[in-house]
Amino acid sequence: MRMRLLEMVTTFVLLLVLHPPFLKTVESLNFNITNFNDPESERNMAYIGDGKARNGSVELNIVDYLFRVGRALYAKPLHLWDQSSGVLTDFTTRFTFTIDRDKNKNGTYADGFAFYIAPHGYPIPPNSGGGTFALFNTTSNTFIRHNHVLAVEFDTYNGTIDPPMQHVGIDDNSLVSVTSGKFDIDKNLGKKCNVLITYTSSSKTLFVAWSFNGTATSHSNSSLSYTIDLMEILPEWVDVGFSASTGEFTEHNVIYTWDFSSTLNSDASDNSSGGGNGKRKVWVIALATSSAVLVAVVVSVAVWAMMRKKRRDKVDKSNDGEGGANLVKFDLDRATIPRRFDYRELLAATNGFADDRKLGRGASGQVYKGILSDLGRVVAVKRIFAKFANSERVFINEVRVISRLIHRNLVQFVGWCHEQGEFLLLFEYMPNGSLDTHLFGDKKPLTWDVRYKVALGVAAAVRYLHEDAEQCYVKGNVMDVVDERLNKEFNVDEMRSLIIVGLWCTNPNDKERPKAAQVIKVLELEAPLPELPLDMHDCFPPSLVTYSEQPNFQSIQTLPFTDSFINVGR
Repeated sequence: MRMRLLEMVTTFVLLLVLHPPFLKTVESLNFNITNFNDPESERNMAYIGDGKARNGSVELNIVDYLFRVGRALYAKPLHLWDQSSGVLTDFTTRFTFTIDRDKNKNGTYADGFAFYIAPHGYPIPPNSGGGTFALFNTTSNTFIRHNHVLAVEFDTYNGTIDPPMQHVGIDDNSLVSVTSGKFDIDKNLGKKCNVLITYTSSSKTLFVAWSFNGTATSHSNSSLSYTIDLMEILPEWVDVGFSASTGEFTEHNVIYTWDFSSTLNSDASDNSSGGGNGKRKVWVIALATSSAVLVAVVVSVAVWAMMRKKRRDKVDKSNDGEGGANLVKFDLDRATIPRRFDYRELLAATNGFADDRKLGRGASGQVYKGILSDLGRVVAVKRIFAKFANSERVFINEVRVISRLIHRNLVQFVGWCHEQGEFLLLFEYMPNGSLDTHLFGDKKPLTWDVRYKVALGVAAAVRYLHEDAEQCYVKGNVMDVVDERLNKEFNVDEMRSLIIVGLWCTNPNDKERPKAAQVIKVLELEAPLPELPLDMHDCFPPSLVTYSEQPNFQSIQTLPFTDSFINVGR
């Protein structure tokens, strides 16, 4: 064993001397693609989701279905900064693109696309259709470096989270742009836009310029800049590319050309020349060799210690320390949806439950708009009335039931809070209001296509609640549904008869429903109560269960037990 260990150490020393890591060459990334279908470009590009090369360009989305995602990225990662030298790269990229609505459709189009930089291998999060550019979803843990994303978005959706206009924005790990400028795409649909993006490591400045009239330059009128240290927020190796998603509306996002160049300026500190360079190389090699020997000794000691450790009793893994465990727990807690929120956090999010944040009023509480600044997310906060009868039971029941419901056509339950005598529930915020305002209000009427997709969405959600969701009700006494405001001032037999008859009359099988004469006899207590099958309402009309093969859509989002909102845009 000792001889084998000696051989391993000797080999390791030779490798370190002949190929010292301290002399590792830093590679820059340089390419220029004018035809994405040529053989070299096809080898160097990678596509995820709907992204694909076609007719020499890149199409990020298909428009035949709703809520689609697609990416196109360079297959080789970018060496953003070098750990050994601490040097951060400069880079410059240019690309041309068009955004256009589907020729077969008129009116609204959405949601845009983004140029992004993310940790190498960063996947498309599940359920990231809509206005997320396929970069985030509701459970993305953006508090750790290996989930951090920097993006330049070309946003075509007039929403409420970002500036309420079509815009170009810089996104620092959030869909809320840290800085933005007007994106005049309505007048330029189908017209090529030229983009320039640069990053200067010395000033930590990210610069973006775009133009529909000729080449974008550093002097373009349409431009943005933002100071950010990429070494602080991103890992050493990152992916660069384009990412897009569609929601209730679609659009064509096409990339035509793309060039990229970077350099870590690894020789920037090497200002001398001639003999000075030769002497420096000698010193570097000598330093590398001696360092290699030192590393070899350290490795030998480490190997010996590991062998000795194997002969000892196993060490309790819990001794790793509570600090790291707490950090992991913190990250997991922040990533978990739904989760518990702090009352002070929600107080700040709703501006102290200010009147101008009120969204509506339900049977059991008031709903407020809340902005969770640390998550970069807007939510609807339901505040259950303190004087509402059985408010605690209502709160507990809603948390227990809603937390188990996960479906693309149901508004997502984000979390809850029970502090300071308050009962608070958090839901995904629907910026376009409730469905009834679109159907019966003064807003622009919904087209038939949208209305039909809403109906399909409702059917899919109801099917989920009836057939696929966990049991979300408690089997018990039918008398539990009695209006508590009656204060038990009613005839129990009459009440039971009325409830049973109601269930009987709503039998999904119309042939099993009672005749009017039967109803009257039961209500007048002249006939016995019918024996209703326990699974009577598990039956489901066949016409509503044929949509499993429909495209993925979110035509309607239903806020459980509160108000309903329709996600017409995102």
